[in-house]
Amino acid sequence: MPFKKIGDNKYQSPSGKVFTEKQVKLYYATDGFKKDIKKPRGLRPNKRYRS
Repeated sequence: MPFKKIGDNKYQSPSGKVFTEKQVKLYYATDGFKKDIKKPRGLRPNKRYRS
């Protein structure tokens, strides 16, 4: 995603959102804010809604 510098430590994405320089660096370092979604462990299914 190409960011445009709009001010001191401010960058704007094509969608119009404003990010800081640190956030832009994190975006490129993590290959685009990709995050692995993990399921919570230790939760039991609700017995009331069993099918």
